[in-house]
This record gives sequence, structure tokens and C-alpha cells, in this order.
Amino acid sequence: PHSDDHTTERADLKKKFTAIDTLIAKMKHRDELEPVYKEYQGKSGWSQSRFKKKNSATIEDYEQTVKYIKEHIKDYYIDGKAPKRSELAALSKQLKDKRKAIMPEHKAYLLKHETAMRYTRQVRQYLNEQYMKREREKSRQRTQAKHRNKNALE
Repeated sequence: PHSDDHTTERADLKKKFTAIDTLIAKMKHRDELEPVYKEYQGKSGWSQSRFKKKNSATIEDYEQTVKYIKEHIKDYYIDGKAPKRSELAALSKQLKDKRKAIMPEHKAYLLKHETAMRYTRQVRQYLNEQYMKREREKSRQRTQAKHRNKNALE
């Protein structure tokens, strides 16, 4: 790959910040669901099971969200501690800024690449036309030679 071609690097950066943004969204979602879950945890016995029946979707959503966060936040630990949402947001911004910074160079590469491809197509087309002209000429000469040979035999 060409040194100005940042296609792979840009895709990797996008993959990284998309994963972080998803994690941040899950953390926000967890925080929105937390009051209901805490209320559920504060109850016991019959009142807890009745509360769980009424709020089962929220409680299940909370538990799934927490599970997702636990699985995915490990990659971003800082000194053995889970990062804050603000730290993840800063990392995401840093990756987005880096992706944006390489864009002008990448756009210039894409333009050069497209121009080169256009000229390559034109050259191939020209060479193909020249080849076809030569082939038609050879075919015409063979046909003439056959006619000459036929006439010479008569």
C-alpha cells in the first residue's frame, strides 16, 4: 500500500472510537436504569418478586448492560482501574481528531489514485484499440493472400 493511503488506518480508528462510543452509550444507559435496579435491590421477599415482575424488562436490560460494560471496559483500564466516562470520551475524541487530521492527506491520495486509474483505463483502451486495428489488418491481409493464391491457381 502507498504511504499516503490511510484507508486501513482510518477504518481501524473508526472501529476503535465506535467501540468506545458504544461503551459510553451503554454506561449512560446503565445510569438511566440504575434507580429502578437499586429500588429492586432494596426490596426483599414478596415485595421484591412483585416489583421484579412489574419491572422485569428494565431489570434484565440493566443486568445485560452491566454485563456488556464489564466485558468491554477491560480494554481501557488505566493502572488497573476502570476509566471514567469522561476519560473514555476524551480517548474517543483523540481517535476522531487523529482520523480527521489524516483526512486531507488521504483525500489527496484518493484524488491522485483516481486520476492515475483514469489514465490507466485510457491507456489500456488505447492499447486495446491499437491491438484490434493490427488484428483486423492481419485478418485483411490473410484474406487478400487467400484471394491472390486462389487467382494464381486459376
